[in-house]
Amino acid sequence: MTAPQPKSKLDEVSEVIYSDPDNTFLSEFQATRLERMTKEAESLNFLRAKKQRMLIYYQSGQYSKAKEELKSLVPYIPGNGKLYITLAGMAVRIGAFAELCKMSSKLDAEAILGLPKEYRVPVLSTLSTSFVFTGNFRERVMDLGRIIADLRTDEENFKGVDVDFLRDKMEHFSNTYSALDINSARVRLLADTVEEFIAKNKIRVLGLSTSLPDGEFLIDLGINKPVEEIIQFNNGLFDLVFERDIVEEFNAFSINFSPINEEQLKDVLV
Repeated sequence: MTAPQPKSKLDEVSEVIYSDPDNTFLSEFQATRLERMTKEAESLNFLRAKKQRMLIYYQSGQYSKAKEELKSLVPYIPGNGKLYITLAGMAVRIGAFAELCKMSSKLDAEAILGLPKEYRVPVLSTLSTSFVFTGNFRERVMDLGRIIADLRTDEENFKGVDVDFLRDKMEHFSNTYSALDINSARVRLLADTVEEFIAKNKIRVLGLSTSLPDGEFLIDLGINKPVEEIIQFNNGLFDLVFERDIVEEFNAFSINFSPINEEQLKDVLV
């Protein structure tokens, strides 16, 4: 009878951080210990160690470090749809919305087709939901067109996907954004401000929905907090936006923290 293999350091880390990722809160001592274990095992499984470290930083409230790990993993997205899903989910959670644009430029047909069929359309849909903060819709339309062109050569694996709907949705977002006639530099300042506020308050954004009711943007950031605390967050964010004189841009996108709901979860890949 074969003796059971001893657990690796990365296996031990996994047991701590993956049991309930969004409800795990690591102390500084725990985070330091787990971080050290991932670094000691990094030569054995580089990507796994870095993904674990990114999650450790998130769970210990070190959002800037989580973002740095995320950025270092972006070059490995081509051909790896599962990694894209992991990074997209983390970018939303820590408010690093601008990083989603960089990630989408690395996404390719091979990465999409490497995913289970039920994940393919949701992944493509993220290309049209999370770029309001940067306004790079035109580039994202090009990304979507590039991927779709490659996917059309593999009809068997991509039956039933209404790619025209996805493209039209992104075009609609792009046209609405253009009609607002907002300075892109000020939109980037707004994105940085929202990200800074999320990191400072260690807010975990578990859901994201972007919609256009009556031709106007509405961005809901779903969090698992009591209503009273959510109200405080919204007031605090508005105060910071007012201080930086970007209220007009803030109102144009109707950004709000709100209780997490199923609709928001549809646009967030976990």
